[in-house]
Amino acid sequence: MSDPDASGRRKPVPLKHSEFKLDAQLFIFATGQQPDLAYLGLETHSSNVNAAGGRIVVDSLTMETSVPGVYAGGDAVTGPATVIKAVAAGKRAAAAIDDLLRGRAPSPGLAYPVKRSPGALLQAHASDRARDSLIDGHALYIKERKNTFDEALRAISDEEALAEAARCLRCDMCIACGKCMDTCRDSVGSDAIRLGYLEQSGEKEKETDFMRPQERCMGCGACAANCPTGAITVEDKHGFRETSMCGGLMSRLELATCQECGQQFATTRHLGVVNDSVRGKFGADGHNKEVCSECAARVWSLNIFG
Repeated sequence: MSDPDASGRRKPVPLKHSEFKLDAQLFIFATGQQPDLAYLGLETHSSNVNAAGGRIVVDSLTMETSVPGVYAGGDAVTGPATVIKAVAAGKRAAAAIDDLLRGRAPSPGLAYPVKRSPGALLQAHASDRARDSLIDGHALYIKERKNTFDEALRAISDEEALAEAARCLRCDMCIACGKCMDTCRDSVGSDAIRLGYLEQSGEKEKETDFMRPQERCMGCGACAANCPTGAITVEDKHGFRETSMCGGLMSRLELATCQECGQQFATTRHLGVVNDSVRGKFGADGHNKEVCSECAARVWSLNIFG
């Protein structure tokens, strides 16, 4: 290898008198990533396929080349890229071909991913999402099929598939904006949500802890109010407030009942935090009567004016 260039990369250089012969059936050159377009006859000008910069030129919507009915994709079009982009190009070309054969105009939506509808979420407890996978990928491999064209990996069972689905974070709902974490930590002060992959600070990487809300969440609902996609929901039912993230139950807290009107309005843990923060700051400790916001003004008026 040569000395590093300005970008820090090394290049292979030939060594004199190092040549040798080796019998082989196939050679794969891996010293660079550049498509070989010699077969198109570009140098002899015998091809109608347009190319520029060593890449095939295609329509960005349909992946069709300058020759009608001929499509291209992958590294020959984009240059070195990911396999995901190559697969996407194949799907885009297939959809365009289908439209062509059906006599339809290509749809502009082919070039953009389509967000699926929310649908019914698979409810799962935080402990299910926090645990490691129970599937051992190595155990799925069928050694007897390694020299055949049969499927070499065993399919998992229905029970295993459901268990893995319960661990799904529904990334199509959560856009990893971090607003829930910032609100809970900085504005509310509970620091109940910890998603290590959203930490942007220069501190040591923090681990994701799905069990943390069970101990620290007070059910204020600020995370749900600041979630732009609705991935976090708060629901009051059967005397408890349940806070869920992408279908995963983060906390279930008992609700307090207003002693005036009888409606449930906040969690007992939330009221406890509020009472502790204001106790002694307004003269006497007063009373611990639990009232909702609708009744608070009337109760205060009665206490002051009778």
